[in-house]
Amino acid sequence: MKKTVIIFVCTGNTCRSPMAEAIFKAHLTEEEKAKTEVKSYGLAAFGGDSASENAIEVMAERNIDISAHRSLPLSRLAAENSDIIVTMTDSHTDALLSAGVPGDKIITLNISDPYGKDIEAYRNCADEITAKLEVVYDYIRKR
Repeated sequence: MKKTVIIFVCTGNTCRSPMAEAIFKAHLTEEEKAKTEVKSYGLAAFGGDSASENAIEVMAERNIDISAHRSLPLSRLAAENSDIIVTMTDSHTDALLSAGVPGDKIITLNISDPYGKDIEAYRNCADEITAKLEVVYDYIRKR
């Protein structure tokens, strides 16, 4: 059985997309985990950067460990091999569309960027991600 591949995309892959990936995985059932591959990437990621300190701390508050996360730049192959691409903003979606990614595989969450802000901004970001992920759960549960 082919797994459903879901990727989360933001700018640097150090804040929003790693948090979204981790929150999403944490809320999957064991059966869903067996049928789903989940990763995150950045449109402007250098590769190899850890998640931001505040992202790590906020996820730890939720009993989710992202301390081993390392950023990955989004490749054409990763985009092509995905079933669903979840972007954090319209500008991320626009960049993917202009690169030829089919619009029917993109879900845009419109999550505000906490980069460079205080811990409270990261908590708000995590809450926003959690609330907006329902559309992605609904999608995979209908497959």
